[in-house]
Amino acid sequence: MPPRGMPPPPGAPQPQPIRSSELHRLRGLCDSLRATGGDGGGSADPVVLVPLMEAELAATSDAERASTLEDSIADARIAAEFGVRRAQLEFYGALSSADSAAMRSVWSSEPDVRCVHPGMGALEGIDAVMRSWDEIFALQGDLDLEPAGVVIDLCGQTAVVTCTEETSSGGRFEAVSIYRREAGEWYMTLRQSSPIMS
Repeated sequence: MPPRGMPPPPGAPQPQPIRSSELHRLRGLCDSLRATGGDGGGSADPVVLVPLMEAELAATSDAERASTLEDSIADARIAAEFGVRRAQLEFYGALSSADSAAMRSVWSSEPDVRCVHPGMGALEGIDAVMRSWDEIFALQGDLDLEPAGVVIDLCGQTAVVTCTEETSSGGRFEAVSIYRREAGEWYMTLRQSSPIMS
């Protein structure tokens, strides 16, 4: 999506204007989700509201409302990034202390989790992933990995985190972790790490 006020690139589909009734429906949906939390519990997860707020922002001609939406979107994105960074810290904390329970709390309990350890095939499902961490901790103990050059890309309720991991002995790994927003928290759904050969 081009910046607000900029035309779309040549050849891109032209945005269709949103009718006033659609704009009111979007605003009402955002307000309703904020009030009920989306599930009746109150105070909606701001990350869930970002796409709705972005749609409303693209459609509104009310400058005051646009400013409010821009601030809310920016706040939600900052909060999401902090949440992902916290989940990353918890992951590296579990690694550095060889703590299986802490490692388990980082991962989603959904069946679609995957982990690819260096030089190994993909492990699928939380049971297989956790067995692998238990075996690694039993054989190697705590793992001394320090993330560097961390980049977080947020896309709705998914976050892709890339970084270089460095060991105290000079080893380096390229790592990718994917987190998903579940019940207001970020949980790992995929991790892949491979050595960087110098």
